[in-house]
Amino acid sequence: AASGSSIPGNVLYPVKRAAEDARLALTFSPEAKANLQLTYVERRSEELASLVESGDTARIPTTQADLGRELATVSAALSALSDQNAASQLRDRLQDSSTIQLARLQNALSEAPASSKEAASTSFQQASAAYGDTVEVALAKAPVTYASAQSGTIQLRVTDSPPPGVETAIVSVEQVEAHLVAGGESRW
Repeated sequence: AASGSSIPGNVLYPVKRAAEDARLALTFSPEAKANLQLTYVERRSEELASLVESGDTARIPTTQADLGRELATVSAALSALSDQNAASQLRDRLQDSSTIQLARLQNALSEAPASSKEAASTSFQQASAAYGDTVEVALAKAPVTYASAQSGTIQLRVTDSPPPGVETAIVSVEQVEAHLVAGGESRW
């Protein structure tokens, strides 16, 4: 379908969204519906990244809001899953997807035209918070436990330059959620 790759502002974009709604309405399994909703989250994130890269500040807020709504839908679907195995699989997919999509958005932010950096930065922050909230729901529904804790290094990534005159930042940490990336493996 030609509408599949369209982004907000393209003539065929409403067709793409209508097709998504129809497919979701015709999906009856809770697990299949939750996975399809996560696919739509990934699409909204890709669309948002494309808009950020192109500097289309007029459409970024609406697409960001769509991404937030899609993530909230995934949270609700995940919470409603009764099959713990299905919840664990969706949690794993969500964690992988959030890592990939946030990296994509961060890259888009770095490529954004100077005139749209502020809108792009706000969008990235909102997307990061929405993904974080959804991952928290996933971890509450299907917790991950590890047999032993390992010491290591935590990297703190800053996406924006500090305000003028700021030379030092103090970070206070009460709870840490770690994302492991090692040897081609990526997990929370």
